Amino acid sequence: MNLLISVIQTPTFSLLLTVAAFVAGQWFYLRAGKPAWAQPFVTAFFLIVIVLLLLPLTYSRYQEGTVLLQQLLGTSTVALALPIYFHARRIRQYFLPLICTLLVSSALTVVVALLILKLFRVDSSVLISMATKSITTPIAIAVSEHMGGSGSLAAAFVMITGVLGAILGAPLMKMTGHHSAAAQGISFGVTAHALGTVRALEVDQETGAFSALAMGLNGLFTALLLPWVLPLFL
Repeated sequence: MNLLISVIQTPTFSLLLTVAAFVAGQWFYLRAGKPAWAQPFVTAFFLIVIVLLLLPLTYSRYQEGTVLLQQLLGTSTVALALPIYFHARRIRQYFLPLICTLLVSSALTVVVALLILKLFRVDSSVLISMATKSITTPIAIAVSEHMGGSGSLAAAFVMITGVLGAILGAPLMKMTGHHSAAAQGISFGVTAHALGTVRALEVDQETGAFSALAMGLNGLFTALLLPWVLPLFL
């Protein structure tokens, strides 16, 4: 029994658990017909939570074992530059309205969230962490911790935002009659960051390119905006 506990608490076990959970999530996602609510990331998340509750493995020990995957997170995000490169000509046609849209949306996503949290008088750490909810996880964790928030809490808010955006994005686009790759891609990238971009890439490569660009620029604009906006709410 002691040997089994020792194995469970090794970094290798945490790493293999994460990979196995994602593979299981991917299998379920494909078998279910790729519904938005069954994103592999979401399924993997719940599987890992269940395992952590059942086994003698603390979250802090699990987190230590997945440092390698956390470091690869930024690299995988940079890889989204490929669809942007392949559709650069198309993106240049919409560059000015795209920039204007991102500037307004970046400000609104931050200010609206902070206003709601300020109304309910939440703790400053939660407020800072929530402010980064609409940017991708590597940027959100870094910005939140730098500003005095919680990296883990920021990652949780990012996940919830991404899941809701990925699920509701396509139906809302259909309801509002926006079918162009640019409109759908920018909406997915701004509101649902990486998970939205994955969903956009499933629509087509052009939509994914706009989503990847919107996600990256939204993260940049939000990181530049927060030092100016946060002091007004703290």
